[in-house]
Amino acid sequence: MAPSKAYIQSNMPTGTKDEEAIPMWIADMDYLCAEPIRSAVEKMARHGVYGYSRETGSYTQAICRWFLERHNWKIEPDSLVKTQGIIPALNTTVQAFTQPGEKVLLNGPVYYPFYSAVRFQHAKVVSNTLQIRNGRYQFDFNDLEQKLADPKLKVALLCNPHNPGGMVWSADDLSRYASLCLKHNVILVSDEVHGDLTYKNHQYTPLLTLDPAFAENAIICTSPSKAFNMAGLQCSNIVIPNSAIRNIFFQRTLANGMTGLNPFALAATEAAYNYSGDWLDQCVAYLESNLEYALGYFENHIPQITAMRPEATYLLWLDCSALKMSSDELHKLFNTHAKVYLDDGIVFGEEGKTFVRMNFACTRKTLEVALDRIKQSVSALVT
Repeated sequence: MAPSKAYIQSNMPTGTKDEEAIPMWIADMDYLCAEPIRSAVEKMARHGVYGYSRETGSYTQAICRWFLERHNWKIEPDSLVKTQGIIPALNTTVQAFTQPGEKVLLNGPVYYPFYSAVRFQHAKVVSNTLQIRNGRYQFDFNDLEQKLADPKLKVALLCNPHNPGGMVWSADDLSRYASLCLKHNVILVSDEVHGDLTYKNHQYTPLLTLDPAFAENAIICTSPSKAFNMAGLQCSNIVIPNSAIRNIFFQRTLANGMTGLNPFALAATEAAYNYSGDWLDQCVAYLESNLEYALGYFENHIPQITAMRPEATYLLWLDCSALKMSSDELHKLFNTHAKVYLDDGIVFGEEGKTFVRMNFACTRKTLEVALDRIKQSVSALVT
């Protein structure tokens, strides 16, 4: 199945609804939002007037303060463009900076809306396939430069931290990648939505904290959606330092009717960045404990499946190649027999056809039940 088609169908990954199934596919969390976020949304609800909204400056201040204090990234307020989510921003970028038939580079396997953003605009996907070395993905820089040198290739979409593998790209890797894009006049779009969900002994590096030259051709996608579990409020903040690129992007948002955020998104984002840091720290600690449990469970009880250890995100990329099953067969194994809804790896690109993706941002009890179901279903294959 083509990734773009799979993305359209992804709201119902199994084609059916099963009340016994455990949903562990889409990237949001089972946890209540932080109390300050809930209070801000409730206060807005009690206000009772939900008309057009325009931020007064405190919204932008909250964003800039968060990234400066947490990640030593000084964002210039004028560089920010608000959109109704990162997926709309990806589509807008491809619309604005490519013509039909031109090319966009991805690092497969990668977040499936990247593929849709390219194909919906009638551009062509070029994959710089990630290489697995020592249990984690790495870039093939020789192949990357060869493909970036193509004059028909106009945009590169990078995922940092990586989804689905969970890699936190090093400063050296990011610098090398961005330098090649700059050399070949390719606009580099970096989706950094999972940056706040980084585990100990790893450091998320915002691209724009590196060489100032990278600001010339970079578009950085940020949002509180993943870290603070508020994706449904449809809010993202796109950092575009180059005023010429920013103006082209902004004009395209207007042409697409994207004219501002809803009042709940504005209030929730301020509350997240101003008052919810402690909640996030506790959340990441809980996620990491779930991660360690899941990794140990696969190693000790389901050795037929190899879990790639993520350095960020609450997503577990599971290599099922030892089962020697097709993508459709894997889908039936997990979603039909185990009744654990997982994302089919094939939607992340051809490189993911023997993988599935699991979301472990749930209660420990839910995780235990899900893993036990998977164990039983895999064991049934070999008995």
